Amino acid sequence: DNFPCARQEFEFGLHLLPGRRACAVQFTLEATALWQPWDRGEPHLYRLSAELWDAGDGRPLDGSETTFGVRRVQLSPAWRWEINGRREFLRGVNWAPADALPGRVRADDYEQLVGMARQAGVNLLRVWGGLREKRAFYETCDRAGVLVWQEFPFACVFFGRLPASAGYLALVRQESQAIVRALRPHPSVVAWCGGNEFSPARNRAVVRALRESVAALDGTRPFLPASPGRGDRHHWDVWHGGAPASDYRRDRSHFVSEFGVQAAPAVETLSRYLPADDLWPPGAGWAAHHADLEKLRRYAGEDAPDDLHGFVEATQRAQARALQVGIEHFRRRKGACGGLAVWQWNEPWPAISWSLIDYCRRPKLAGRWLGRWLGP
Repeated sequence: DNFPCARQEFEFGLHLLPGRRACAVQFTLEATALWQPWDRGEPHLYRLSAELWDAGDGRPLDGSETTFGVRRVQLSPAWRWEINGRREFLRGVNWAPADALPGRVRADDYEQLVGMARQAGVNLLRVWGGLREKRAFYETCDRAGVLVWQEFPFACVFFGRLPASAGYLALVRQESQAIVRALRPHPSVVAWCGGNEFSPARNRAVVRALRESVAALDGTRPFLPASPGRGDRHHWDVWHGGAPASDYRRDRSHFVSEFGVQAAPAVETLSRYLPADDLWPPGAGWAAHHADLEKLRRYAGEDAPDDLHGFVEATQRAQARALQVGIEHFRRRKGACGGLAVWQWNEPWPAISWSLIDYCRRPKLAGRWLGRWLGP
């Protein structure tokens, strides 16, 4: 149902000499149906099959098949995004690996997690600098009409420098070119970004190599040197800085690609992964699963109940209140603000974290209410 045109066949001849050869073939799609984000229309896809036959005896020699979509992406210096010529406010979340052991992840896992995000009003997944997902993830986003911000695998070099030797830069080019080749057919991918939380100024050589890879092999999507970058903010005064949620209302960034508050997962999830004598009062298992108890208590409030169920509910209410304040503020600034991405959507392991969906796929309160604030 997602392939809008009737079957069309094109035949052409090739005279091939020994060795690798590149042959460009042009064809025309009649009455093209555009790939649209889910909140704007149908994410139309086309299937392209190519077969190579021996003209002498008619034997099939090789073949390949891919899907693609037709759409245009533009980003202005003021972070105004346009998809197919129309303004799009990005209502995003940050995507973490679906599992710490990637071999366990199947297509159904992507279908569930991406589907839950779309159900919550999300139209963008930021695949931050920690990973490039499996092909099934991008195919799922293509079909669902969910946009993808894709970063190259460089992250959290806060004050240091990546190597700039010729050998390292050769690896950067090799890796980045392989990523671009693999992902460029996917219409859901609307932006390349150099990576997460490093200085483009201190890493000019790496950024230049990434930019050249994108320009040479794609050139149809914007390239962002790093996140955060000019106009883009990771707002961590709330939570890491201890500021109240009202601090979000002072933010005047053009884009906010990270912000969030920790919350404990459901009691059922905690009970599955923590020993009974660690559950309450919080024992060493909480810290081992990355809970910041001091901040959890601060944001839950002085009147947070002193029992497991009450404390979990209080942390989830605090997370939900904070995200509501931030999201509603950023949405009120549409035009001056091009979008947002909550940190974070999912978890790769059973952590006590900023996620809206815990490792067992149970939504926290903010995950259940997200659609009220994001909307379509």
